[in-house]
Amino acid sequence: MPYDNYSVNDCDGHFVESVPEMAEFMSARIKRHALTPARNHQGVFPSLDGMHLALHEENALTKKRIIASEYRPGSGEDWLAFLDRAKIERTVLFTSEGLSVGFIQAPKYAVEVCRAYNDYVYHRFAKLSDRLRPMALIPMQDVAAAISELRRAVKELGLAGAMLPSCGLPLHLAHETYWPIYEEAEKLDCPLALHGGANCQGAGLETFTCFAYASDYPHEVDLPAAQHEIEEVAERKDLTVEERQAILADNARRFFKLRWRACGASRL
Repeated sequence: MPYDNYSVNDCDGHFVESVPEMAEFMSARIKRHALTPARNHQGVFPSLDGMHLALHEENALTKKRIIASEYRPGSGEDWLAFLDRAKIERTVLFTSEGLSVGFIQAPKYAVEVCRAYNDYVYHRFAKLSDRLRPMALIPMQDVAAAISELRRAVKELGLAGAMLPSCGLPLHLAHETYWPIYEEAEKLDCPLALHGGANCQGAGLETFTCFAYASDYPHEVDLPAAQHEIEEVAERKDLTVEERQAILADNARRFFKLRWRACGASRL
């Protein structure tokens, strides 16, 4: 069926944030932190885990990158060029750098960085075109501030809704502490979207050495990597036969079916 016969909407696009661009919208205090990497921090948000540091390093040397435009990859202009080339009507855009926002332990910093982030995606993405629909970040570490920022993001900035991190927060997302945030979203009639990024911490996956089973991104796992991890699991002596079978079967369902459908999700 030709694309002209129906409208295609992408529901899980991702910004590729520029920290210097984002810093333009930060207070002086956190701008200095963002633009001056030090030994114990390298940017704005915490690290997701120990898996994402050089995931595509080997592929980057041997695999030709297909780009949508001559603009900065992942920028608003680049996204619009991609939508045109792919014949996609519009996209809902999620953070890449900020997937680890739940791991921020200082509420005041979470409040400031979420506000700066939302101003950044509004000015550099949403204002470019209504085909780009950013999801806001809200500081779940401070419920009152999260409610205020959600309201500002939706009512003043016109963002589509907000992303909630699937991991990192000290309480599970169903905890009644967060209920006022959900009540506010209901009043605003806006979506709250759960999004993963890394499931290593607390999920019992700390011993794996391959990205395939330590992440919730099946679309980033190629077949050789998956085969390597299957062999690694099959040879582990600290697991019973039943445990090895359970791990492999679960991940076969989680990754291989999704891989063919090009899906990604938070914890499945």
